[in-house]
Amino acid sequence: MLARGVDAHLIVLKRKLEYDLPESKNIHFIFNNDKLRLYSYFVQKRAARKLNELVAQLGSFDALVSNLDFSHAVLAKSELQNCFYVVHNSIEKTLETHRRLGPIKYWRKKRAINHLNGKRLITVSEGIKREIINAKTISPLDVHVIYNPIDLEQLIASSTLPDHEVPDRPYILFMGRIAKQKRVDILIQAFQFMKTDVDLVILTSNLKKLNKLIAKHNHADKKIIGLNFKQNPYPIVKNAQALVLSSDFEGLGMVLIEALACGTPAVSTDCPHGPNEILTGDLEQFLAPVGNPEKLAEKTDLAIDYEVNQPDILNKVTLNRVVESYLRLLS
Repeated sequence: MLARGVDAHLIVLKRKLEYDLPESKNIHFIFNNDKLRLYSYFVQKRAARKLNELVAQLGSFDALVSNLDFSHAVLAKSELQNCFYVVHNSIEKTLETHRRLGPIKYWRKKRAINHLNGKRLITVSEGIKREIINAKTISPLDVHVIYNPIDLEQLIASSTLPDHEVPDRPYILFMGRIAKQKRVDILIQAFQFMKTDVDLVILTSNLKKLNKLIAKHNHADKKIIGLNFKQNPYPIVKNAQALVLSSDFEGLGMVLIEALACGTPAVSTDCPHGPNEILTGDLEQFLAPVGNPEKLAEKTDLAIDYEVNQPDILNKVTLNRVVESYLRLLS
């Protein structure tokens, strides 16, 4: 957007950095303390006041775009106008998961989702939009779909850079959080059913949690390699025999798109929402039922050696197309 001449700013709630950021006067932090509990009502009110002050200093914006629960809560408590709220996950499945975690966590999540009532929403998949309209858990002002963008040229260039952690043996790859939603336990079980002789590489930011899962669920003599989160995972994605997503639910499933952009076959559970918007046409054969390790193994065996040929989804997520979609909506 900056390249288009838009005066775009990135406002971050607290200074907790996992990526290197460019030096820029257009990046701002509300709090320098990364330990703050953002689910606190009083912290959110404080953040809303600080946000009002920051926007007043910077001048008026034509629009503000909020991502994720805490940002939604803060923006909803602010005095700012022309706000859009991006929904990145299935609301119904998220609530269902939090209901099982106990009343306090469910209440917090329900309160967070209620901030979307009467708001202008952007969803990252058609599936989330349909769910919001049909389930009626919330009543937004309107809902628009804009996929998350990929800078294809940069991604492909990054995938060719040397990386000493790329394994020597053939491997399949999981990339993401070790969270209940992602069902890495199902993936580990599926790996044991696979007929192809490959290793399993899991790229994540919580190796301690991963090792507990491996100890609990890996009962076969098969090699699982845990690798730490990295800013450029694409050489590992490019060299994989397949990337596998085993989730109970998603918002879109960006890792599937990133794999296809690298020319790597992608396999996924046919979960709500996103994978069946990505794996279309001939790629539908790589969708497996949710929670079924045997079928996931079968689809992964099938995907190995498949030649990826310019999937339709790549045309929908180009950086230029997504920026154009945002600019049309925000103007």
